[in-house]
This record gives sequence, structure tokens and C-alpha cells, in this order.
Amino acid sequence: MAKKFPIFNKYFIILMAVNFSVAFSYYITFVTTTIYAINFLHTSNALAGLASGIFIIGALFARIIFGSYADELYLKPVLIIFLLIYFITTLLYIFIDKYIPLVILRFFHGVFYGVSSTCLGVILSQNVPASIRGSAIGYYGLSIVLASAAAPFLAILFIHLDFITLSFITPAALLLISVILSFNLRVKKVKHQKTHKKFAVANYIEYSALPVSFLAFLMTAAYMPILSFIGDYSFSINLVEAGSWFFVVYAGISMFARPASGRLFDNLGHNFVLMPAIIIFMFALIMLSVSDNGFLLLFSALLTGLGYGSFFSGGQSYALLNAPKNKLGLATSTYYIFLDIGGGIGPYIFGFAGENLGYKAMYQICAGLVFIVLILYFFLIFKRKKA
Repeated sequence: MAKKFPIFNKYFIILMAVNFSVAFSYYITFVTTTIYAINFLHTSNALAGLASGIFIIGALFARIIFGSYADELYLKPVLIIFLLIYFITTLLYIFIDKYIPLVILRFFHGVFYGVSSTCLGVILSQNVPASIRGSAIGYYGLSIVLASAAAPFLAILFIHLDFITLSFITPAALLLISVILSFNLRVKKVKHQKTHKKFAVANYIEYSALPVSFLAFLMTAAYMPILSFIGDYSFSINLVEAGSWFFVVYAGISMFARPASGRLFDNLGHNFVLMPAIIIFMFALIMLSVSDNGFLLLFSALLTGLGYGSFFSGGQSYALLNAPKNKLGLATSTYYIFLDIGGGIGPYIFGFAGENLGYKAMYQICAGLVFIVLILYFFLIFKRKKA
């Protein structure tokens, strides 16, 4: 791609469309799995959280293995193949009616998601100039934002209408379209180098990305209880209608916040994006924990979009900012590995907290975790010069 990079070219739009379908399948099956396990398979909240979260463990496994080779492969055929497999596994949910098969399918579905989403992230990072990478990632993240709003909304709607199979047919159809679109992508070819002569942690983790990746792990662990349990929480406080709009508001503000934070990142630097995002997300969780009316609940959704949404894309930009040019793929993989760890354990651990202490206490604990992130940010990143 040209050095003077017009962000919204044909290939970038295709990347966004494909990423939307990949994220949409993740979010709609995540929400559907939790509700299905609790209401139809009659599991506990913790086991329902495990069934959802093990998807992320599968994605983590895929990123660790695949991420170490991402900088050495021609990614276009890899993306097409794994999108096709991801499409097939999405359809398999229709035939699942037992808990253990559901958990097994969730794991492998996560593996194929992990490879597909890592491919897309690496393709983006390799083809966008560093000078506008923050803006590009901010706009690219809008595809995830839209998926995170549309998928949970439709999942709940399909379940209430007793059309739960549509929660699997709809994302499968989008993934099939994405397979076709991916043939039109222009992807950078790299020279194959056999660098994996023996096992080394550096083959799987980019060390320069570790500080922000660790913080992203904690932030995501605090965010996932919102995604997993906002439906049950809003029901328990008699705010079902407001709860159904939570992710719509989250997405609406994120549509503004992510591109704006990307431009701030490029123009003013990471501290003007990441630290405010952490503080705002902490207040979002506090407000969520004390919500007793629809306004407070939806205002917490707005703050979540400003806070977590801005940190999500800004953290990725920071991970790439400090990585060597030949390790952009590994840095991307490292960042998402830690996101996956947080996403995998968050619903399970906080599911126990919600079940034993109540949802309000659970979200207060999450706010405390984000306060720890703020302290760690000051020592790990704020006082640290650019590598």
C-alpha cells in the first residue's frame, strides 16, 4: 500500500467487514451460550461462565501457536481457510444439546476465531504506516464495536422469540460472505524465514508489548462480567428494558470514542488516551454497581464505551508503537493473548463473585481491579520512555 495511506480504501473496508463478521460470531455465541447454559441446560452461573469463557481459552491457544509464525507467512490463504472452518463450527451449535459437547465446541470455535482475528490484526498492522496507525486501529475497532452492540441485542431478541438457532445461522451467513470478500484482499507477502530452531519464549511473546498487554488483561477481566451478566443483572434490579439497550449505548459512544482516541494517540501520545480511559472505566463500573434507574445504567454504558473502548484500541496501538518493525505480528498476537486470558478467566472468577456476593458487589470488585490497573499504569507505562 502507498505511503500516503488513505485509511478508507477498498482493502481497509473489506478488513473491517470481515472483522465485523468474525467479532459478531464471537459476541452472539458468547451471550447465547451463557443464557442457554443457565436457562436451558440448568447450569450454575459459574459453569455458564466457563462454557462462554473456554472459547477465549481456545483463542488463546491459537494465538500462542499461530502468533509466533504470523510475521513469516503469506496470510491471505491462511485467513480464507480458517474463516471457512470458523463458519462450519458456528453452524455446529445447532446440534448441541448437552453441556460437555457445548464446552468442547466452544474451545475449538475459539481456536478458529483466534487464528482468524489474529490474521486480520496482523494484516492491518503490516499495511498501515506508523504515523497513522493509531487512527487506523481506532477506525478498524469500530467493526468490533458494532458487533458488540448488534450481536448481544440480537441474541437476546432471538432467545425471547424462541428462535435460538438464528443466533448461529446469522453469524454463519456473515462468515460465508466474509470468505468471499477475503479473496479480494491485498495482503503483504513476506519472505519466509525459518527462525524456530528451538523453543524460546521470544518466539511466542513480544517482550516490548508485555506491560500494556498485562494491563489489557486486567481491564478485560473487569469488562467481561458486563458482557456475560448484564442481562441477568438488569433483570435482578428490574431494569430489563434499559439493560437491553446497554450495548447499543456502548456502541454508539464507542463509534465516536475510538476514532477520536486514535487521533489523540497519533497527535498527543499514549498518556492522553490510556490513563483517562482507565479512570473513566473505573467510574463506569462504580456507577453500574449502584444503578437503581435506567439513566444510571445507560450512563454507565456510555462511560464503558469511553473508557474500555478507548483503552482497547489505544492499548493495541501502544503495543505496536514499541515493537520492532519485523515483530508487529508477534506484538499484535501478544496483546490479544493477554486479552484472551482476561476474557477467559473473567466470566468464571467473577461468576463466582456474582453468585455468592451479588452482582452489585461483583461490579464493585471489578472497579477495584481497574483502580489497581491505574496504579500499575503509572509505574509501567506513564513514567516509561518510548522504547
